[in-house]
Amino acid sequence: MPEDEYNDYAAQYDPHFTMPQYVADFLREFQDLIHRDVYVQEKDEYGEIIGYKPDPLVREQKLNSIRECYEVRFSSISDRFYKQQPWPHPIEQVAPLVENDDVFIMLYKELYFRHMYARLGQAISIEQ
Repeated sequence: MPEDEYNDYAAQYDPHFTMPQYVADFLREFQDLIHRDVYVQEKDEYGEIIGYKPDPLVREQKLNSIRECYEVRFSSISDRFYKQQPWPHPIEQVAPLVENDDVFIMLYKELYFRHMYARLGQAISIEQ
């Protein structure tokens, strides 16, 4: 049985199924991007630190990376692992992985439910 078919089968019938490592790595990387700092030290003419200011280049890089994860990689992973099923549950499976990061879980829930409505449509249960 090919890996993708096995993952589909396991996720559907095994209540102890854990998400593929590739998916876990993606979620952790996405979380890191969300929290990446865009501030740099601001120094006076003597080299003393006087504060911090946002760096426009670092901010732009962060936003581009988040956009790529959100628009491209999430869709690609959905096609590979979650074509006919939901992504891992936000609270039961993802929250422990990302150490209950409320900000990230809020964003992930948005992705999770968008995926469910777009891909699963009529197959969604009341519980979901």
